[in-house]
Amino acid sequence: MSQPVKEVYICSVQRNVMLTLIAADKHITREELPIRCVSSNDQSVEKITEIGFYNAFQTTGECKWTLFIAVCYVTEDIKRFIIEGNRKNNEMAEIPFRHPVKKRHGVVACVSPLFAFEKWQLLLSSIEFRIAFGVSMQVYYIGSILTSLMQILHRYEEMGFVSIEKWSGIDIGGIKSDYDPNLELDFRNQASAHTDCLINFKESAQFIIFSDPDDMLFPQLAPTYLAEFQALQKFSDAHVFIYERFDVNVYTGMRVMQRISEKFSLKNILTESHFTNKWNYGKWVANPEYIVSAWIHWPGTVSDKCHIYNVPQQYNVMAHFRKWHYSDELSKFKNDRVTSREVREDSSYQVQFAIFLYFARFMNSEDLFIVRRALSENIGKECSKTRVLTLLREKKTDMILALDFSLKLLLTEEKCDHIQREFEVRTAANLSDILPLLAPTEHYYPIIDACYKRMFYYVFIVMSCPTPYRCNLEPVKGLHCTNAHTENAHHQLNSEHLYIHYPIDATFIESTDGCSL
Repeated sequence: MSQPVKEVYICSVQRNVMLTLIAADKHITREELPIRCVSSNDQSVEKITEIGFYNAFQTTGECKWTLFIAVCYVTEDIKRFIIEGNRKNNEMAEIPFRHPVKKRHGVVACVSPLFAFEKWQLLLSSIEFRIAFGVSMQVYYIGSILTSLMQILHRYEEMGFVSIEKWSGIDIGGIKSDYDPNLELDFRNQASAHTDCLINFKESAQFIIFSDPDDMLFPQLAPTYLAEFQALQKFSDAHVFIYERFDVNVYTGMRVMQRISEKFSLKNILTESHFTNKWNYGKWVANPEYIVSAWIHWPGTVSDKCHIYNVPQQYNVMAHFRKWHYSDELSKFKNDRVTSREVREDSSYQVQFAIFLYFARFMNSEDLFIVRRALSENIGKECSKTRVLTLLREKKTDMILALDFSLKLLLTEEKCDHIQREFEVRTAANLSDILPLLAPTEHYYPIIDACYKRMFYYVFIVMSCPTPYRCNLEPVKGLHCTNAHTENAHHQLNSEHLYIHYPIDATFIESTDGCSL
């Protein structure tokens, strides 16, 4: 797995600098790019500069494409921005641009792109929990989402809590290629969306949370996110905080086929859900001043002055709302749990920790993650170094033993009640006409979950670039879905092989045949 790269370019806010995110073949070099930046303003001032071209993060081995950052110095009060190849041959492309957000924010949440998204329980709870602890803006990158959920996002956008970005696939027009670039950008080009969000809020946010929609953080060191991040920054002297994640069994308090009008309760989720001991790579929070680019689990490129702090578990962890349960399943859900006290009293707990330290001396982080998962999933069983190696070979990653660590231990009763009351007030005033339309069943999650397990999570060696574009979504007649669509321009910038494809317009299109990728 990649680690953050230390760099010194474009970390602090600079005037008259244009940053362009470019997804391209990962083997391309600056020497292969005979291109320049041309900028001008209304005073007919033109500035021509060379392009600085940098990797946004270490490349993913299985993927042919990656993200680069192009840096250009431009004119004051820029009105026009062009990337040009050979000027004599008129090889140029005028690129639309935007200015970064100026409005000040304490904490912004940059949420990973959503595709074929349909779990309304997750959408409502994640938005409301972030609001409750002080996120002033949540940025959602939408590829495709059920139309009823899109309407919910629009309502929160009208309330000032959410910003919506269109996030469709890469279109290279009629240019011939040996492969589809969308199949060669890992995890729905997620890191590009996070980096786009970082750049857009770099000047205005004190802290940015980078996470998936199902990653929940409940402040433990202070009442709000901002206060907790400020406290961490003060005593650690760090600018990036990586929180470890643990899966949570989420109890909704609803029956499987029950609709929202029959009382969806955030308080039920907070008081009935339980952590498991299934560990995941962490997600992170940053002071954006020191960050150049974002990757999925940690920064992509950082300032040479940036200090990264791994938050100890005893301070706080992220709750990964991975498995959702309904009241129909509650008896089985409760019977499957064992208490953390029972686990800690088992002598194998100490034995496993010693084994983990043994492997930690010579394994890389990716293999060590597998060791830790194998150990945690076999607490209470005979365990030895030989046993761990056997587990690794057999890849028994589906054995999960839940711990009786209730989510409510992270929250006071008063806070749970407050979150529920605020949710009821907001929904009554803004969402009452949408909530009855929310579907009780899921079409896409089982398909995508199985697809991801086949190509990434349940394979020992990943052979292809992991992306949802490798999943097959059949049309679902009568299912209303909102899909992002981008109109692109395509230009050749030299006489050989260099083409640039860039969006000139983007919109959302509603389909009655379900979601697309």
